[in-house]
Formats: sequence, C-alpha cells, structure tokens
Amino acid sequence: MQEVNSSIPFMGSGTTAIAAVKSDRFYVGYDTSNEYVTLAEERISKYTDQIRFEL
Repeated sequence: MQEVNSSIPFMGSGTTAIAAVKSDRFYVGYDTSNEYVTLAEERISKYTDQIRFEL
C-alpha cells in the first residue's frame, strides 16, 4: 500500500490533485457533489494521459 501524502476534501475541479501528481505525491480526493467528482476525474485523467504520451 502506498502512503497518502495529501487528503483533499471537497476537491472541486481537481486542481490540487493535479498539483499532487506534478509533485510526485499520492493523494485521496473526495467531494459531496457527483458533478465535481466527475469533473475532477476527467481533468486528472487528461493530465495523466498527457504525461504518458510525453514519456
């Protein structure tokens, strides 16, 4: 199991999660709004997919 370096309550659009990924940190994010969860998942996915293509 990997250590969590960031816990992100109310993660909104995922900006803090993307910053955690950029900093090579692990995170756990959650929100009370399904709309924000979906938005964050899409943004984080686009960012991490972009990283894979650049490698």
